[in-house]
Amino acid sequence: MEVDAAAVTAIPLPGAADQWLPERVLLDGEPARALQRSNDGTLWLALSPGKHQVLMEGGLPERDTVEIPLPLKPHWVETRTEGWKIGGLHDVGRPEDSLHLTRVRGSDDTSTRTLEPAALPPYVRVERALHLGLTWETDTVVTRLTPLGAPIVLEVPLLTGESVTTAGVRVVDEKAQITLGPQVARLEWHSVLAEADALACANGSLGRARPCGWR
Repeated sequence: MEVDAAAVTAIPLPGAADQWLPERVLLDGEPARALQRSNDGTLWLALSPGKHQVLMEGGLPERDTVEIPLPLKPHWVETRTEGWKIGGLHDVGRPEDSLHLTRVRGSDDTSTRTLEPAALPPYVRVERALHLGLTWETDTVVTRLTPLGAPIVLEVPLLTGESVTTAGVRVVDEKAQITLGPQVARLEWHSVLAEADALACANGSLGRARPCGWR
């Protein structure tokens, strides 16, 4: 991390106690001495005025998904990964509130699989309201069903012919890239639809499509 401090201050570092924390923190090439962990598991680093470089090192836990919250969101992030897929990052390097790491395994890769306690996967409810008048439009609402406190990163398939018009909603391969921050309970967006003889909706698993029905 490159940090420019205008005064004596402290900054929250990426990570969380229940996901990932660095084993070593270097400040301008030297071991950081002014570190403190708050009650919520966030690691804070004291800084003097000026430009600084912060290096964090630490192994990832032996599980398939890891969330790295970004309490002080950087303006730009560059990543280089091997064996992991990263979510929560726009194509231009602009991050969401957290990075979502997913381990990429081969079909015969069992060398590092272990049985360990893990948090339940996040659950959300996706509701779509269709407005089929002179123009076809739809409103989509994603509501968190699991408790607040952890970020949720997911992809919501769009309807056939759907074009999102709400600013800030990123679409990749006809899927809306959604991030709910730790304290965000719901997110919604508006879209226009291309008129067609039939519509296809995603099922409850946000996967395969099925016909939409309406009266």
